[in-house]
Amino acid sequence: MRKLKICSPQLGFNPNSDLGGEVHDHFVLHSLAKRGHTIFVYLPKDRPYGKHHNIIVQRAPFKHIPAFLFNFLIIPYLFSTYKKEKFDILRVHNPYFVGLGALIFKFFHPQVPITTTHHLVENNMLFDLINKMTAAKYDAIITVSLYVKNWLVKRYGLVKNKIHVIYNGTDMFLKPQPKDASLLKKYRLEGKVILMFMGLLIERKNPLFLLKLFQNLKIKYQNVGLLICGEGPLKKTMLSFVKEKKLTDVIFVGKVFGDAKLKHFNLCDIFVIPSKDEGFGIVIGEAMSCTKPVVATDAWSAREAIVPGINGFLAKENDLNDWIGKVSQLITSEKLRKSLGINALRKAEREFNWQKLVSRREEIFQKLVS
Repeated sequence: MRKLKICSPQLGFNPNSDLGGEVHDHFVLHSLAKRGHTIFVYLPKDRPYGKHHNIIVQRAPFKHIPAFLFNFLIIPYLFSTYKKEKFDILRVHNPYFVGLGALIFKFFHPQVPITTTHHLVENNMLFDLINKMTAAKYDAIITVSLYVKNWLVKRYGLVKNKIHVIYNGTDMFLKPQPKDASLLKKYRLEGKVILMFMGLLIERKNPLFLLKLFQNLKIKYQNVGLLICGEGPLKKTMLSFVKEKKLTDVIFVGKVFGDAKLKHFNLCDIFVIPSKDEGFGIVIGEAMSCTKPVVATDAWSAREAIVPGINGFLAKENDLNDWIGKVSQLITSEKLRKSLGINALRKAEREFNWQKLVSRREEIFQKLVS
């Protein structure tokens, strides 16, 4: 197999980011580098990233760069790097941040294939305009779910066989292990059935609905606890809600990475993700890798990961009664939690293995340059 030179300007690819796109790009680029491909990255000043000898980083002169302006900042880098290295593939990590710059480069170097990845359904007017200008120009488009692919086809009239669905993968270190007794004691959750949410505390993730759900569950079941892993602009409002409603056993953990993430996934019994929209939530696969049944909103791409009654449940968006009913089944039955959790692990091993998913990207890249 030919060893490729891949140019991938990035706003970030930090494995310890709370942004799913950054974590995704870290694993993709590192996996390609470990296979002998050379990755050229343009990265904002001082941004952390996981180093590898096949990843060659050039820093932008600024630390904080408005995402849209990154399109124009990368243009000199693309031309100078191509002149020096003659890279084989230009990888657009996000069409909104890199797409316009890539389009200008493509005008002068039409022989260089360009690929992009779409993580979300975006309804922002500026993003929509950029998509209209660039979507048809890419040689290959990767989406993280069939849901996002169908949206692109419908919205922009793209050819289906140009779009490849490759799910987000999960890190190999995430696996089942016993609950950490010291954490249980720290959080005072011994003997509790623990629900967990992990992600940004933003409107799209719907964490305020989660608190309302837990408030209702706590009336029915005193033996439940809730871990909230993440930070974001809604945290202050959430803390006020918990205080006002006098909710107990709600733990705001903050951000967790690495070994702490592993311990917290294994500390919980049920993973909940009430998001209003996701391209494909990385955390779903991560929870499944730790044998956790997942309850998610019956929308977006959750239907591609969760088979109701087999490895989790789907509940209607913002429907408290439906959510209470689905989560209650798991709270009251340890046997059901274990059964669904085992099925979740099998699906994660089968469909969300990073190495298998990177191999599919590698095949696409090889076809483009052959």
